[in-house]
Amino acid sequence: MRPTDYLGRWLEQEFLAVLTECGEADVMKVAERLRKMALHADVVFWGDKFHVTVSIGATVACDRDTVGTITGRAERALAHGSGNGGNRVALIST
Repeated sequence: MRPTDYLGRWLEQEFLAVLTECGEADVMKVAERLRKMALHADVVFWGDKFHVTVSIGATVACDRDTVGTITGRAERALAHGSGNGGNRVALIST
C-alpha cells in the first residue's frame, strides 16, 4: 500500500482499505498482493502454527456514491468471495 492509502479495522474480523486514485485494475493488483502476503504469513501462537487465508471484497468509487453505497458493494463482493470458497478477491463494478 502507498502512503496515501488507509487501512483500518472495520468490524471484528474485517478491515477496510481505502486506496486513493485507483481504478479497478489497480485495486485488483493491490488486493491480490495482500491476499498472497497473508497466504504466506503463517501465525505462530503458543507453539502452534496457523495457516492464514483472507477473502477480499472490492469496489471502485464513482461520483454519485455515498459511503453507504461504496461499503455496501464492497460487503456484497466480500460475501460473494467468502461464499465461493474463500481465499479470493471479488470485485463488484460500479
